[in-house]
Amino acid sequence: MKKTMNVLCASDRNFLYPTYVFMASVMENHKEINVNFYLLAGEDVTDEDKAALREYINSQNHNIEFLNVDSSQFDGYVVHEKFPRSAYYRLMAHKYLPEDMDRILYMDVDIVVDKNIYDDFYCLDFEDNYLIATSHNPNPDYCNMLTP
Repeated sequence: MKKTMNVLCASDRNFLYPTYVFMASVMENHKEINVNFYLLAGEDVTDEDKAALREYINSQNHNIEFLNVDSSQFDGYVVHEKFPRSAYYRLMAHKYLPEDMDRILYMDVDIVVDKNIYDDFYCLDFEDNYLIATSHNPNPDYCNMLTP
């Protein structure tokens, strides 16, 4: 039986090209794994955009599901060029994902995956934790500040 990896990401129409690059990098490094992408997408991602992305993902023998986010729920939130409204979509992922999903890996779409991460990262033992996170912050004490 083929292994499966669920990957969650968020995008708007302005980030569709990086989304393609991100997804291509995941698929290139996980050819022997069935990747299920879950894309939290704002209203500005058109049906045509979704059809093109679905066709591309399916042509690589992987899957994609679009989770349509009502971005108006983030009215009044701070947004700017480096932190768009779509950055908040992940905060509502639990409202859109299937209830029976036992594991999903969230990654920003400005990431390029350069190796297989299934065994060494995706399958990490959560022990008694609900979440495992990593940061790009080079300060080794950064993550320690987040734990009790």
